[in-house]
Amino acid sequence: MTQIVRNAATQPQPVPVYLPREWALSDTVRFLTADLAPAQQARIWRGSLVGDDDVLVVLPVSADATTVAVVLNALGSAGREVESSPTIPTGGEPLVRVFARGAAALAVMRSP
Repeated sequence: MTQIVRNAATQPQPVPVYLPREWALSDTVRFLTADLAPAQQARIWRGSLVGDDDVLVVLPVSADATTVAVVLNALGSAGREVESSPTIPTGGEPLVRVFARGAAALAVMRSP
C-alpha cells in the first residue's frame, strides 16, 4: 500500500490516497512515506470524500460489502474497483482492494 501512496505522489498530477485509519497511522506507512510532502502522504478514510476529482481508496481484501458500497457511493458514478491491485508474489492473491475515480488515479495503478 505504501507503493501506491508513493506512486500517487510522483504523478504529474498527484492523486490523494485514502487508507483505513490503522494503516495510515501505522509506523510502517509513516516511515516509508516520511519523505513525501504532507499533502502527498496517505489520508485517513472516514467514509466520505470532499473534492478531489482523482482519488484512490485502498481497503483490506477482507472489506465487507457494506464498506465497499460506502466507498463506491462516495466515489460516485465515475468510481470503480481496480482489477489489477497488488498481489501476493507466491500465490497471486490480492493484498488489498483498490478503488479509483479519475484518469490520473487509474494511471497510478498502471505505473510500475
